[in-house]
Amino acid sequence: MLQTLLQLARKHPAGQLESASQKACHHGSYRLRDLRRLIDQGETVVQVDFLQEHELIRDLSAYRIDAFTQP
Repeated sequence: MLQTLLQLARKHPAGQLESASQKACHHGSYRLRDLRRLIDQGETVVQVDFLQEHELIRDLSAYRIDAFTQP
């Protein structure tokens, strides 16, 4: 088991191995097979675009509290 971990350390950059190890610990995955799978997946970043206007999104003035806006 230790030899396999050393092979992973030689094959992959330390940052990538560290990131995969953190993810594995977070998920409670302590098998080298899971660690190898996380390394192979790499960093997947999902870009989410938010809508500024939509029929279900209210205008900010709907949340205004009159007591705080009057001098």
